[in-house]
Amino acid sequence: MRLRLFKKHGLQFLILLTLSLGALSVTFAQESKDLTGDPQLKFVLHRTYSTTTIKLPTLCKNERAQRLCRNLTGYFARRFERELIMLSNELIDFDAPNFNHVRLHGDQSVYLFFLQNKEAPLVTLYAISFQYLPNVRERRMVETFNFDREEERNVRFEELFENPQLAAMLIARYIEREYKDSENPLLDVLITATEFEPSNFIVVQDGLRLFFAPGFVNHEVDKVQTLKIPLTYLLEAKPNSRYWPSQNQKESTTHATS
Repeated sequence: MRLRLFKKHGLQFLILLTLSLGALSVTFAQESKDLTGDPQLKFVLHRTYSTTTIKLPTLCKNERAQRLCRNLTGYFARRFERELIMLSNELIDFDAPNFNHVRLHGDQSVYLFFLQNKEAPLVTLYAISFQYLPNVRERRMVETFNFDREEERNVRFEELFENPQLAAMLIARYIEREYKDSENPLLDVLITATEFEPSNFIVVQDGLRLFFAPGFVNHEVDKVQTLKIPLTYLLEAKPNSRYWPSQNQKESTTHATS
């Protein structure tokens, strides 16, 4: 629910989330290389209950992208801190005569990746988070965002197709077909949620790419799972030509030659 609210309000909500960024203890450092070999920027944010380390792509050096990158950094740190505060409070026995407040401390590493769409006015990004909590197995999450850079707002799934309900159903069937032999007990939950509204996807030039947390759709717990949904599979739902202009050109060529 929190992520859905965040996506709904897009960039404006990102700004609100980080009004107190200046009050944080931030250490800035230049990283030599990231996983793909490109230079990275690293922020370390120390808070009372948590420490968040976030690695940003070189695009964040661009003047137009700097505020967005700062806002995203603050968003991930604030959310993790809030979750740890809530978890610490749950461990308090308020009925005990002399209860002690156990202050948990967690560490989080976030890797942020930007993808520039050369054909459409889109900037897509995805974040991979690793959370380390006391006496809890490492948690891994994947989150995605799609921004219309001309209108400076987040793009909702329903805007991508003339018939978004049909598109969601087609995507759910594609996931079901791809992972039907995975023996994953959560597959039915994933399919039902996708039929309602697909999440954790980015728009690519020839379709959609979905992201799943490691181990969620198969047994590879050390690897983030992705699934490409070809645009040709979704044509029946009538993709929005603003975000897939090449598809619109193909249709125009077909009509001209027929």
